[in-house]
Amino acid sequence: MYRLLLVLLMAVFSGGVVLGQDLDDEAALRGQILYEVEGEDIVLKAQAQNTTDNEIILSYDFFLTGTDKKNNSVSNNQDGQAKLDANEGKVLATTRMTIKELEAFEAILQLYYQDVLMDSDTLVYDAKKQRQKQKEKNSGFQEDVSEEVDYEGQESGFEFGGLVIDNTRTRAGRDLYDLFYSQWEAPSGAGDYFIKLEEFPGRGRTTRLVVWLDDEKVVEANLQPNYEYLEGLAGYVNGRLRRILAQRAEAGENLNDEIQGIY
Repeated sequence: MYRLLLVLLMAVFSGGVVLGQDLDDEAALRGQILYEVEGEDIVLKAQAQNTTDNEIILSYDFFLTGTDKKNNSVSNNQDGQAKLDANEGKVLATTRMTIKELEAFEAILQLYYQDVLMDSDTLVYDAKKQRQKQKEKNSGFQEDVSEEVDYEGQESGFEFGGLVIDNTRTRAGRDLYDLFYSQWEAPSGAGDYFIKLEEFPGRGRTTRLVVWLDDEKVVEANLQPNYEYLEGLAGYVNGRLRRILAQRAEAGENLNDEIQGIY
């Protein structure tokens, strides 16, 4: 049974989104690296979303670097232009890899309009960190699971613990994400989940944090460049997410018990 945890780190390296000519909306172009698991392969997809009411011609760079289990270099670079109609989303490039053979990789998508960087997304996978995390998780257990069979996992070949996306844009936002992720641990039985920390412009010089769990907005708060405040907010976000996931897990167990009782 393979375990895969993909941590997606969204970063705008200039410290904020730089707007291109005629695009006065900060979210005019949004980029995201998506993935699908097909058998033992993982397929990465570089996607762009035009949120304006006008046609846009953009340029993109999608490049991947990494190493395999034999410490050989792995790379894939794709670039080009694409025309997006009003409010259109489009897959710009794809790449396929066999996840079992990979030790680590980093995929980066950058979107440009008139040579100005509009948005970027980074997806990182590190098998060594995942093995270490799983080892620490199981360190207190002596149970022999060598003969364990995961029938559900046999279909896809993988079991997902969850996805965490950092879509913050300022120093305060990234500090908050680091504080959150350093203490994050999903409750037992959480299953698959998708967490995104997203930062938006606020009033004046403030920004606004929105935390999503799957498609549900679970936290919304103003960000302040105060470390103690960020520590408290990170703790609150952790607690709220853990409570919701624990409630989901309990509800799922109760449903399974009811179904078994029927038969």
